[in-house]
Formats: sequence, C-alpha cells, structure tokens
Amino acid sequence: MSLATRIIGTLTLWDLIIIALTIIIALVVAQLVSLNFKKVFSGRVHGRDLDVIIKIVYWAVVVAAVFIIFSQLRIDLSGLLIAGGFASIVIGIASQSVVGNLISGIVLLVERPISIGDEVLIGDIGGYVEDIRILSTLVRTHDGVYTRVPNQEVFTSNITNFVVHPARRVEYSIGVGHAENVERVRGIILSFLQSSPYSLVRPEPEVSLSAITDDRLVLSVYFWTPSRTFTPAKSAVLEGIQKELVAADIEIPPPRRHISISAGEGGRGSVSRDSPGGRSP
Repeated sequence: MSLATRIIGTLTLWDLIIIALTIIIALVVAQLVSLNFKKVFSGRVHGRDLDVIIKIVYWAVVVAAVFIIFSQLRIDLSGLLIAGGFASIVIGIASQSVVGNLISGIVLLVERPISIGDEVLIGDIGGYVEDIRILSTLVRTHDGVYTRVPNQEVFTSNITNFVVHPARRVEYSIGVGHAENVERVRGIILSFLQSSPYSLVRPEPEVSLSAITDDRLVLSVYFWTPSRTFTPAKSAVLEGIQKELVAADIEIPPPRRHISISAGEGGRGSVSRDSPGGRSP
C-alpha cells in the first residue's frame, strides 16, 4: 500500500498521517499553552476560574488545529461554518453579558490594574479587592459590605488603585498663632516626622508657611508613607504633631466664631455664627 492509496473518500494514507500528526502536535501545544497559563495565573485567579480558563484555551488550540487541517486538505466546511455561525449568533445573543464579562476578566488578569488585597475605587465603589473571578470581581467596601462587580463594568470603569504605588503623600494644614516663630514650629514638626515610623525618609517631609489669615498662620505639612498604612498613618501622625505642639506650648487658635445679634420680627434678636471659612449672612 502506497501513501497515495485512498482510504476514506478522497483522503489518502498520507492525508491521514498528516491529520494524525497535526492532531498530536495540536494536543501537545495545547497542553504546553495550558501549563503556561496555569503557571502565569496561579495564585492570581480563583482555582475554579483558572480551570475554566485553561480548558477554554486548551480546546481553542485544538479546534484551531482541526480547522487548519481541513483547510489544508481542501475539505469543504461551508455547511458546517454556516450552521456554526448561526448557532454562534443565537448563543452570543443569549449570553452577551457572560461573554463580555469573560473577555473582560481575561483582559483584567493579563493587564493587572488591580490585585487581590488592593484598596481601589471602581466607578463609585470603593473598598478592598477580595477576589478576581473569571466573570466578576468581589470588593469589600470600607463599611464591610461585599459587592460583586461584573468584570465588564470593572473593565469599562475608571479604576483608582490606592496601593499600586508603594508610597502615598499625606497632607495637613495646621494653624498656629501669629506670635509663634515659624522656624521653631517647622523644626518641631519636622523633628517629629523624621522620628515617626510612618514617615518615609525619601522623599523628605516638608513644612512650609502657606497662608496668613486674620487669626492664624497656616502651615502646609507633607510627608510620604507606605500606601498600605496610609489610613492609620494619617491619623496617628496628626495626633502626634498636635501633642508635640501642645508640649512645646505652641498656640493653636480655636476656630473663629462671629456672633451677631440683630432685631428680627417682633423685636426678637437673631443670632448668626461664622466658621473660619467665612461669615454667614
């Protein structure tokens, strides 16, 4: 029997050998691609979701290889393609959102704008990423509510990641009395920041006079802290600065209040108060 002997219809022995070799190669390639996917996404994707992705990739490679075989052997697939195309349209309409979430999930896993444990703002949903699944992302909001966000919505929303950069800047505006020496106050605050475990050495903390109002000198304080300790650092450092200024007998003017009494209807007086920002009418 020669390689040109027809075995099935117009298919020769050589054609069957080529088909068998191509399928074997496709299975090997599909297995290698699946293993690489598993290696790349292991630990970043939920176990069951990772299995789904690997199976999709595996069979996509196999199906692509089958179509390549048919095209090389000039086997007419027009009928199959028409039927498959019609079925794809029906399935696509029925599962449009699922497919959109699936594709968005894969893109998010590749692009990695967020990771599990990150503090993020997705659209108007803020909190911590608890899990990134193939169809959705689970976010625990700051008040402890778990919210499931479809991956298509995550992909199309503005994403703010508060911890992707290793450090964040904290800013304060601190008011002291007009009689205080600005250099002395600056030295007290800088000395505390340089000794605080929350304040990074680089970039260096900064303290500068930013405004002079009617009742106080306003100093702007800037320092950098690790992103994942931003919230406790912001509170603890401000409390520490306040204690240092009080211990150094630095005047911290209370909020200004303006009280005016004017005659209202029936001769009654009305009282209005001003906050530091301005005067109420």
